[in-house]
Amino acid sequence: MRSSWKLCRLVTLGLSAALGAGACGAEAPEVLFSEIHYHPALEDDYEDRHEFVEIYNDGSSKVDLSGWKLVGSTVSFEFPDGSSIAPGEYRVIAKNRDRLAQVWALEASTLLGDYTGELDNGKETLWLLDGDGAEIDKLTYDDDAPWPVAADAL
Repeated sequence: MRSSWKLCRLVTLGLSAALGAGACGAEAPEVLFSEIHYHPALEDDYEDRHEFVEIYNDGSSKVDLSGWKLVGSTVSFEFPDGSSIAPGEYRVIAKNRDRLAQVWALEASTLLGDYTGELDNGKETLWLLDGDGAEIDKLTYDDDAPWPVAADAL
């Protein structure tokens, strides 16, 4: 992770938001984490089926995600061949595409996933790696301050 980029990341309302590359300098990644839904509200199941991770393309060109990976201590996902993200586009990687689509009235085909494992409900670090294994973005979330209580299943 480029250390100067860390200083540009803001944490609000349990989401990871980022300033544009102009504010953070040329070192800011083009594709970055934009939202982590790690502990869904009213999730009484043994498994949190409505979890997701969202990424955003802050760059000016389409990025081929084929072979990229989302990894953490408890989750893993490899982007399938042909996956891409256009400039200004968000992509959602779901724990369970079908279940998430039902909750948000989405087409499951528009979601990426299913990832293996489950996001930790307390604290975890996630990495977005390109096809060569290079770190594109890194995010650590937590259910303690300064993260808001509402992000933890409320």
